[in-house]
Amino acid sequence: MIRRTMAFGDVLEIRSNEAGAHLSIRRDDESGPHPELDDAYWIAALRCGPMEASLRFYEMSLGGLTGYFAAMAAGWRGWSGERRWTSLEGDLTLVATHDGLGAVTLTARLRTEAFATHRWDASAELVLDAGALDRLARRVETLVRPS
Repeated sequence: MIRRTMAFGDVLEIRSNEAGAHLSIRRDDESGPHPELDDAYWIAALRCGPMEASLRFYEMSLGGLTGYFAAMAAGWRGWSGERRWTSLEGDLTLVATHDGLGAVTLTARLRTEAFATHRWDASAELVLDAGALDRLARRVETLVRPS
């Protein structure tokens, strides 16, 4: 699902098939007056049942997230092992596995940097239909390259 925000456009929402779990990624409103520039800060928010976590992270054009989802969409029928994407400084990590039956488990992990005053780590598993990966890849492209 994608929804519009007031500031810079799109928010990517990856909703699990299991109610109450989702990850959202949006450009940070504080990034400055030029959201079209490659270098930007982003906000990732993760929710799974009563657990909620969010953080601000730096990434250049979401550093290959479009390709990550596009590669999974191309292999929607299944793959072996894990497919991994990590933000530039390791604040956000996505790990996807395919069950061979049409479901993808996307584990989203948010964590503060090692030198932060308060260090924490939060993760959740989002269960997705493999057939929805193509739509997610297109939505990431929209987020990274706004029209």
